[in-house]
Amino acid sequence: GIRVKVHTGGVSRSGASAVCGYDVLAWLQPDIAAHVSGGPIPMPDADIAAVVDRTDFALEVCSSGNYRSTLLLAERLASRGQLHRLVLGTDTPGGTGVIPRGMLRNILYLASVCGLMPGQAVAAASGNVGLAHGLEEGVLEPGRPADLLVCGPVTGSAGSTLADAIAHGDLPGISHVVIDGRLVVAGGSRQTPPPSRP
Repeated sequence: GIRVKVHTGGVSRSGASAVCGYDVLAWLQPDIAAHVSGGPIPMPDADIAAVVDRTDFALEVCSSGNYRSTLLLAERLASRGQLHRLVLGTDTPGGTGVIPRGMLRNILYLASVCGLMPGQAVAAASGNVGLAHGLEEGVLEPGRPADLLVCGPVTGSAGSTLADAIAHGDLPGISHVVIDGRLVVAGGSRQTPPPSRP
């Protein structure tokens, strides 16, 4: 029942790891290939294409990766009907430091630049992650654990709805946060501008 997640791309910050591309991943067959688009150095474009085309494990992209490689990966997965394999992470804290709102930034990039629908981008950050890691979390369903964000577009956003704002790449305003069934933020988060409607 243990899930195996493997470093990919160029060597890690320590310099102790080996370069990991398609050949290594095809041999290892991990459950999740971490930061496929770089963390920060991605595997070569040809390896990204081969991993999508010739394997079936989950492929993670992270905030500290290479944006061009993320676009290449997302477009290839979408063209093959395999977005269920796309999972999001931040790969932080690490050599890049900590990226504020890293998961939200990933969602916005996928929806505004990589051609994913807002719901697909949110699923890559939630349900796909839960499935890849064998967790009960990630899907809203009776009896399953879930933390919830209540959010919407901020005043001045190009979007009139949350989905419109995400599709445009605008950071949503968070008004409420529920963790473990407890309301921990009410009325507005200090991490985002307030939503245009309370």
